Amino acid sequence: MLVLDSSRIGDISPLPAGQHGRAIQVQGQPESGPATATLRTSAVERTFEAAIAVTGNASMDLETCLVRDTSSRETLLGDGIVTWSHEGLASSRIFASQIENSERAAVSSFGAHVRLGSLVLQCQAFDLAAEPWNQQPASYEDLGGVLCGCPEANGSCFAETYALEPPQAIGGLE
Repeated sequence: MLVLDSSRIGDISPLPAGQHGRAIQVQGQPESGPATATLRTSAVERTFEAAIAVTGNASMDLETCLVRDTSSRETLLGDGIVTWSHEGLASSRIFASQIENSERAAVSSFGAHVRLGSLVLQCQAFDLAAEPWNQQPASYEDLGGVLCGCPEANGSCFAETYALEPPQAIGGLE
């Protein structure tokens, strides 16, 4: 279990081969069981591919955080927060936070359940990505107070699908 409180993580570059560039990866492993993370009052800035990725049998609770300036790696993603049910169900709760300037989506779900509340999603290519994964549908739960838009986040948010693939797993998982 990871607990991150009052931290700043930023200026993450891809590996020399151009892979990854994520600031935080919460990933459950089949041999060691589920992974959990709680992130509070922190900032994650200037990353590639995904600022935060939750994958496998994993869950994350993010509260009062700022996620901004996530770039794509060549043509791969550029999402603020990715939740991906790879080798187990993944889930995220994102509350009282702000995600801004993601090159693609603020939040994406690949067959995962994501709960959103008191959230500002500002200036992304689109708000929410919803992609099925291994016959598991992507789902979002609105806890209220979620606003999207650019330059001001003062409107409704929309989930879209583009039949895209999630990023590559880390640590040899396929």
